Amino acid sequence: MSTLRAAFVALVGTAFMIPGVALAEPLRCDDNGHHYEVIDFSCDSYHDAAACWDAALTEARSRSYAGAFGKLATITSPAEQQCVADAWSAWNKNKEVWIGGFQEPGALEVGDNWVWIDGDGDIPGINTDPDDYANWGANEPNDVNSNPHIEDGGEDHLGLGLTAVSGDPKWNDEGAEGNIFGAAIEYETSTEIVDIDECLDSEGCPLNDQLNIIYEDVVCLDTNEDCSDATLSAKSWQFLDPPGRCGTQLLSITELPDGNLMVEARDQPDPNADTTLPRHLCGHPNIVLTKTDVLGFKIGDTAAIIETDPPPGNNYECGPLDLVDRIDNTVWDVTAYQTSDKDQMVETSATTMNGIDPLFADGTVLESEFGCSSSRGKGFRDSWYFSGLCIAFGGEGCPTADPDLILNPLNFDKMNQFLIYKLRRTIEVLDEAKRNHAFRRWNDYWYLRKQVSQAIKMTRKGNYRAAFAKIKNAQRRLARTRFRDVPDERYPAELDTRLSNAAFTSKERIVQYLSLH
Repeated sequence: MSTLRAAFVALVGTAFMIPGVALAEPLRCDDNGHHYEVIDFSCDSYHDAAACWDAALTEARSRSYAGAFGKLATITSPAEQQCVADAWSAWNKNKEVWIGGFQEPGALEVGDNWVWIDGDGDIPGINTDPDDYANWGANEPNDVNSNPHIEDGGEDHLGLGLTAVSGDPKWNDEGAEGNIFGAAIEYETSTEIVDIDECLDSEGCPLNDQLNIIYEDVVCLDTNEDCSDATLSAKSWQFLDPPGRCGTQLLSITELPDGNLMVEARDQPDPNADTTLPRHLCGHPNIVLTKTDVLGFKIGDTAAIIETDPPPGNNYECGPLDLVDRIDNTVWDVTAYQTSDKDQMVETSATTMNGIDPLFADGTVLESEFGCSSSRGKGFRDSWYFSGLCIAFGGEGCPTADPDLILNPLNFDKMNQFLIYKLRRTIEVLDEAKRNHAFRRWNDYWYLRKQVSQAIKMTRKGNYRAAFAKIKNAQRRLARTRFRDVPDERYPAELDTRLSNAAFTSKERIVQYLSLH
């Protein structure tokens, strides 16, 4: 059976620098592919345990290893406990260290309200909980020096290693900063072997918690032409969209030699950036960006399906409009896409299009949504994939508080302009394919171009249902159109991506709007 080898690297957060000393090379955990280390960390400069734990968390997030930012370690299974224990033993101090658990306010019992950072789950107050793992020491948690029935902030953060049994460091609810001598750090690196057949079936292959790709059609380019030597590598980063950028500035993103990202809000495009979000695509507020590189295969005539889930902290998953709760559908989380080489995107040359709204200009990214369940988009090359975005036409950005936003007529007018922009970009791809002699039959080109042009005309006239019908006509014709293979181009998959997205925009964001008004 052929295999598709994939290396996945996750990068989370923004770097801050606080002094700390690493004592050993991070150890790889065979269970999850993550790396762990314990560093020296003193609480001498902090007035209480809470301030020290916060500083240790900041220190952990400032560190990186193999392209991944660190965090205080979270432990949700016996296998992960063993990996942290190995790093603690390698540290060779036999002292207590901070890990990434804390107790939320309002607990009435000492074992209540314990959670892991970053939404990694709840921490049970007993070791025998059937659903969640814990490794408390004897008589822990005990909230010493606090009333055991009314939590008053005495011991609210999780330490590891105050006691140990047969080399296994136990957990302790810690409130005495003098007991802490280090911090256990986890780097969410991972390397996996993925069967290419998994990516070709209906379930697809997940590249991270937010992104799954289904390759419905691939062409094997390796020596045996069976994809046995094919590889797919993927890196992921998570970051916040800079406040105030949405609707007013571009977001330029560049991968640095050390594997980290430089993210910058700009008024004008940076020609050296790897990818640029246009002004209308905004973080919601977290953005997850995944870059893939493929070797030994390429996407065939059918576009790959990109399924994304919103990152933690994001609102408004894509879903049907509701006649009762009339949520503005522009705030849905959307999927966006760019080829690895931005010059292969017609969006990169958007400034040459006459009459274009500045909101849509200067970016290099295609919002490629074509369906809901999770957000579903399409792509046609090794690529940059964005999840956690919304379409925001004003400077207020993606809404984060009220899920019952009323549909905005101004957004409706902008969405019509956005659809026209998308259709004009599709015509550019059709014309390029014609120039490169990609169509086996010229009448296919002329029919497709006519239908897309008429969809633009109908949208301008306000005949939105007719515009949707023209786009569907183009989709049906594309399914029957035969193409020649043009080196380095994937015209069938690209046109499938663009027409599917235009049909979704026309029906779900425009025609459905009319059904509510």
